Amino acid sequence: MIILALSLVTALASGQSMYDAIAYGENNYYGTARSMALGNAMTAVGGDLGSVALNPAGAAVSNYLQFVITPGVSISSTASSYASEYGATQYQGPYNTNKARFMMPNLGLNVHFYLPGSFFKSMTFALVCNSTQQHLFFAEAAGSNSTTAMSGAFAYSANYNADGCGHMMEPDVFKNYGNDGAYTNTNYGWNELCAYQGNMISYDSKNKGYWGVAEGLDGSLLGPLRQTSQRQRTGTKNDVVANFAFNHDDSFYLGISLGIPFQRYSYSEMFREAPEDSQRFPITFNTDKGPITTCYTGSLYDYAYSARIDGIYGKIGFIWLPVKGLRVGASFQSPTAMTISETYRTSISSTFEDSRLSSSGTSPLGEFHYRMTSPYR
Repeated sequence: MIILALSLVTALASGQSMYDAIAYGENNYYGTARSMALGNAMTAVGGDLGSVALNPAGAAVSNYLQFVITPGVSISSTASSYASEYGATQYQGPYNTNKARFMMPNLGLNVHFYLPGSFFKSMTFALVCNSTQQHLFFAEAAGSNSTTAMSGAFAYSANYNADGCGHMMEPDVFKNYGNDGAYTNTNYGWNELCAYQGNMISYDSKNKGYWGVAEGLDGSLLGPLRQTSQRQRTGTKNDVVANFAFNHDDSFYLGISLGIPFQRYSYSEMFREAPEDSQRFPITFNTDKGPITTCYTGSLYDYAYSARIDGIYGKIGFIWLPVKGLRVGASFQSPTAMTISETYRTSISSTFEDSRLSSSGTSPLGEFHYRMTSPYR
């Protein structure tokens, strides 16, 4: 019953979704073909370079030199559907997308040394690069919407919560702070600033508020919009492990490792909307040369994020054969000290039949640099 309960806990456990945040400390071991075929249940087995990442003592079980290359292919298959209206029960699609990428789950070398006359029968040095996470995802959906627009969502936010505290965005924000200064010297969201700079939303001085380029002053859409959404994630996490393992009388194996994990991750999303009939979306601009009337032809929202994570940890483990037919293995990994560097950027553009009025807004390159320590294992 105890084993069953523990198994259920393991089955129900899950890491934070990569869509919400990178699970920096999450490991999904790949290893060699043999270790993956065994479900990486190698802690007490050893003898394979795929087991070194799980138990540092595993390399000492083999008494010969090994050089291993394990190629692989990572495949992502996604089906996405689009709801044509808010609350709709009929969905358009699904849109099936497939992505494939070559990967190297394991690359390693171990060298075996005999130690005659000493307590340990032999020593093994191993250098292994093991994949511990793969990020591969692409999804796309498209459809027609006659109820809601992204421009309307940004206009609502600019009216009621541009700074996250329930305040309207100042209409002269770019005039007061300059193009980059508005992003760095105010608390306004970059989406709203880019939408305003890219003519996706405008300020109505008469009604004292913002409105979306695809909607009338009453907030309703002027006509149906063709909308397309894309999301993509790429990246890998690998652990480079330097390992020393010792064999005592072929019955007790001890190993220590120094691990250097490194991860490269990127996420991007794109949302495009355009009128199915641009003539239903007339708009008048008040310019220095007087009012100019044109028709709205579309908007594009683009967001890109990337992260670089580097770390270091230590690991110790043993394998013990107390009697024939029984193997006991365990390992302990120290907390992983990581340095994390993140960059992100938002861009929004809108186009009109009169191309002179088309505009775009691009935020500065945002950066965060910090340290994090994951739990021990």
